Amino acid sequence: MSNLPPSTASSSSPLHFLQQHPLLLDALLMNCNYDLDEVTRLIQPALAASDRCQRTPYYIQAVAVGNTHFLMTNAATVQATEITPQPSTWLVGRSPACAITIVNRLVSRCHAVIGYQTTYGFYIADLSSSNGTRVNHRRLVPSERCSLQDGDLLQLGGLKLEFFLVSQVRQLAAIDETTCY
Repeated sequence: MSNLPPSTASSSSPLHFLQQHPLLLDALLMNCNYDLDEVTRLIQPALAASDRCQRTPYYIQAVAVGNTHFLMTNAATVQATEITPQPSTWLVGRSPACAITIVNRLVSRCHAVIGYQTTYGFYIADLSSSNGTRVNHRRLVPSERCSLQDGDLLQLGGLKLEFFLVSQVRQLAAIDETTCY
């Protein structure tokens, strides 16, 4: 995980950003057949995620390109953007052991999990948190996986975040905007 000041993440050029993250650059280049223009086109919206926020200042930006997928968020602190590379699941909560640590008293220590499956894309599941997880105002049943779409509003306890998605891959399953499984 690396921390960048928000101005660095949102205003730097895609090439400058990728030079600061060489492992990410290598993975994206490999998945885009070494087409730097394609990599730049895909990373540009991720760097402008804070500009897309309309309902809350916080976001989780997901990127999926081939077998490379990662999350960027500014929810951990207002001063930093965190980049969490490529596991198939990311724990979200107050605990420092979580991939995305959110210091907020209404967020449980291990509040939710965000995952990625090739078939369904990105999803979120509540981990029996004290104050619940909502997607587009719909409260999730604990352990229920809810597919995430670009522009979804997430609520972890009292903290609202917008979910954005940049993807080169089309999701294989036909799913509506709040499919839960």
